[in-house]
Amino acid sequence: MKQKFKGRAVCVRLLILTVVFSFLIVSVSCRSSDISRGACQTFAAAIEDNIAQLLPTAIPQEGEFYVSSDTKVQEIGSKQDLFFVLQESLYGFVPDVYIKVENYDLFSQFWSELAKDGALHSTFETREVQIEYDDKSPCTMRLIFTYNAAGQILKKLSDKEDMVFTDASAEKLYNFCIGILNQITTPDMSELQKETTIQDYIVTHTKYSVSGNPDTLASAESVLIDGVGQCQGYSEAMSLLLGLSGITSRIVSGTAYGSDGIAVAHAWNQVLINSVWYHVDVTWDDPIPDTGDYATHVYMNRSDEFMKSDHIWSDLFQACPIDLPDPGIDSAVDITAP
Repeated sequence: MKQKFKGRAVCVRLLILTVVFSFLIVSVSCRSSDISRGACQTFAAAIEDNIAQLLPTAIPQEGEFYVSSDTKVQEIGSKQDLFFVLQESLYGFVPDVYIKVENYDLFSQFWSELAKDGALHSTFETREVQIEYDDKSPCTMRLIFTYNAAGQILKKLSDKEDMVFTDASAEKLYNFCIGILNQITTPDMSELQKETTIQDYIVTHTKYSVSGNPDTLASAESVLIDGVGQCQGYSEAMSLLLGLSGITSRIVSGTAYGSDGIAVAHAWNQVLINSVWYHVDVTWDDPIPDTGDYATHVYMNRSDEFMKSDHIWSDLFQACPIDLPDPGIDSAVDITAP
């Protein structure tokens, strides 16, 4: 049985024009603590000037919104509730999620607060999260997620399905990842050894770029296949290779301060090693200027206490209470990409 609502469909980002710049974590990201003031300012200004081109042009449309009687609808009473529903949905790689909130304006408030906190990112997703909702109180809403190539791969992994794809880009990326992992990891490696090898591979095969399409540079495809990317791309690539290696990870969005004191939007990983969560900032372990076969481990498996010296993030993300001793000296890696 279905309940019928007269509703509206709209891109979520139309709700938060006042905080859209903080939401575009994929677009304005800091390369590392040594990036020049001029480079950061130039890139940030370029993105700001083109925000209008990044926003969808669609307007809310009247339509019919249906919720079946057996659909799971989660009640949202705070920004924290919304955050955890979004996290659960993202890392379960579900296509949609239904929520119930007192009214539409309250949802918009919670979303805006999370955006202001830097607690929203679009990793593994395409740009827009679509929503459908009714105009009642309480308001029932459907959030619709569309996953990029990395997200499609991790969804198959999460669902324990065969890695067969209808999307050619997902198939290409999956095959490329398996080629990398076959070269750099072995079944007898520990979680720490696999993690270290994966980080070193990304660092030594990727150059940070402040020019190019921000959406492309924020993807695992750009980092792993093209060898260029920005922080969200580094983080997405790290999570993808870790996931395919059987290691759990998530992505944190926030801001980071360079040595020049400039704070810019940033993304990095949290990785579960031997049942303990740690911060891993692959981007900041990629030296400037690029040094080819040299990878540092300064920001690998660090605690909240260490990271807070130059990173800021919402306390809604996973706590990381301790540091893991450095697995070894900085690494030189000589592995040819497949």
